[in-house]
Amino acid sequence: LAQPQEVKDFFGQLPAAWDETRFVAGYPGDFALIARRKGDIWYIGGINGKDNAQELNINLDFVGQSSYIQAFFDGVDGKGWQIEKLSALPKSVKCAPRGGFVLEAKK
Repeated sequence: LAQPQEVKDFFGQLPAAWDETRFVAGYPGDFALIARRKGDIWYIGGINGKDNAQELNINLDFVGQSSYIQAFFDGVDGKGWQIEKLSALPKSVKCAPRGGFVLEAKK
């Protein structure tokens, strides 16, 4: 309940069933990138499996052009959230130690 309203709204509207799931990239204990689609909306999640920060390079060409991209990143201090509207899908994301991100991309 202590989360920002944007986070509660996002989790409240996540689909229960998916049309497509893709393993984008990853390695056990290192990182994981997964993309799931419902209709014309892609949800991309990434997690850093290491105790130090790392930049994750991501290839999301299969998503195509998106007119609306909402991003949830770990906060700069390792607490809280950094929530942004993006104009394009990122090519890489810097993740905090054991941190991650979620992107919501709508066509």
